[in-house]
Amino acid sequence: MNTETLNAWLKQANDAALIGGRILLDYQDKLEHIRSKSCDNDLVTEADVASETAILGLMQKAFPEHAFLAEESVQELNQQINARYVWAIDPLDGTVNYAHGLPFYCVSIGLLDRKQNLPVLGVIYAPALNEIYLTVQGGPVLLNGRPVSVSTADSLARSLLATGFPYQRAIIEDNNFKEFFHFARLAQDVRRPGAAALDLAYVACGRFEGFWENHLHPWDIVAGAALVLSAGGQVSAYDGSPLEALSGQIVASNGLIHKQLLTEMQTVRKS
Repeated sequence: MNTETLNAWLKQANDAALIGGRILLDYQDKLEHIRSKSCDNDLVTEADVASETAILGLMQKAFPEHAFLAEESVQELNQQINARYVWAIDPLDGTVNYAHGLPFYCVSIGLLDRKQNLPVLGVIYAPALNEIYLTVQGGPVLLNGRPVSVSTADSLARSLLATGFPYQRAIIEDNNFKEFFHFARLAQDVRRPGAAALDLAYVACGRFEGFWENHLHPWDIVAGAALVLSAGGQVSAYDGSPLEALSGQIVASNGLIHKQLLTEMQTVRKS
């Protein structure tokens, strides 16, 4: 895939993300229908649905031969998963934050090239923060039009990390609690902001040195992973093998602390 084509696709994704983000701002503080999905803390609102409807309307028209994985309509769309290009779309990452009036939420649109098995395009728009992150494979990461890159911290002791916890954390054993407390002792500190895609964008622009999480979905991972890679960082599975976006598991870093992250991850998960 040549850069010219990817940039044209990026413009379309950027336009769609901006429209989705404006819808989220329009609904902010006006929500009337907040319901739970898999459990009480797995929320969906009318804003999620309206944002996704608008984004998919634009993207499916622009890319009729591509596949789509979108959070609120995944069952209808994942039958096309054999296509080479798969758009992973989260119309509102950080719904719990959004429903409580916290500004840490975003629209995430990423493109997975299944032939390369790599994220090749990413757009993350945080409308309440007025920040938009853009990249294509081989290009820079732009934050509001300004090039950014990963941090230069080279030790866990100098690193600010981020993570998250699965919705079903109260009833499953692999709930990330052990990992969280392990890294809280080793790192400068650990944050849990509540929107994985935006956490990954923060790794890409150097605000966080690293991020890890399990039990995610492709729409949480693809755009942010594309940003981290373009910004000079590294992404992988927990065991250091290549990232599999459909697995729901990711470790992302500035690259300089990646080996340390993986070593400590294996230590705590084996204990």
